[in-house]
Parts: sequence; C-alpha cells; structure tokens
Amino acid sequence: RGARSPPAPRERLPTQYDLSVGDLVVAATAWKRVAVGDRGVVVGPCEDAAEKAPHKRCRVRFDDGKGTYVYTKGQQARRAPLAGQHVLGDGVIARAAVRNKCAAGDRGVVVGPCNVLTMPNASKRVLVDFGTGKGLYNYAAGTQLDVAADDAPGVFPSLNGA
Repeated sequence: RGARSPPAPRERLPTQYDLSVGDLVVAATAWKRVAVGDRGVVVGPCEDAAEKAPHKRCRVRFDDGKGTYVYTKGQQARRAPLAGQHVLGDGVIARAAVRNKCAAGDRGVVVGPCNVLTMPNASKRVLVDFGTGKGLYNYAAGTQLDVAADDAPGVFPSLNGA
C-alpha cells in the first residue's frame, strides 16, 4: 500500500448545510419509515465515497427506531428550529431597538439559542449577531424579529451594505 494523498479541499458550506454530529434536524423528505417532519440527530458523516458529493451528506438517526439514513444536508435534513421557526443561519430583521446599539430595522443572523437561560421566556428567544460594532443579543422569536426574506440563510445581511 502506498501513502494516500490528502483529501481535496472542500468548499465551505453555508450555515444551513453545515451540519455536525449531534445537531438536531427535521426530515424534509420522506424515506422508508421516516415521514416529513420527523426529528432526528446527525450521528456522522456520509461514509460512502461513491455517493455524489459525500461532504454534503450526513447520517441521521431518526427518533422512535425509524432507522439511520444518509440525507442531504439542508435539503433532505434541515436544522430543527431553535425558537419559533428560526434556525441557525437565518437572516433576520430586528423589530425593536436594544441598548442603543441595534435599531429597529437592523439586520442580523441567528447564531444560536438564547444564551441567558434566566431571561424571561428564554426558550422562545434566539441569539442574533448584528455584526461588528453592534454585537449579539437575545431576541424573542415571535415578537421582536422578522425573517429577512431577501437574504439567503447564512449570510450576514448587516455586513452586506444593507
């Protein structure tokens, strides 16, 4: 056996496609015993090198013993919502100002669940990054944010000249 050459560099996937082991996902495609909307967890990468673009696929174990299958990241398996309908990487627009740093209308990106569990309704909040100079803030998903429909998920809208 000879030495293997290093793997070819892979393009950086947008946030909604950049799933990792342990991420919670929702099936967007029915397959065998899995129905659309079933929840699962990413348990590993696609191990079949014969698959087209295996770096864009992952193995997902679905709840209730429905099985483990290879799903395309972001298309067949999507991130489970953190709060409301917001998922990691969503572009959002603030409806309310925060601490004289963020104004209503400022654009940001959802970067995680609420990181202050003692806040009122923490389970209904998401952490939003509004870009350099503005910071990260926990916003209520249903009342303080709108989805930025004109921005692709995973893009920092506040840094795109908006």
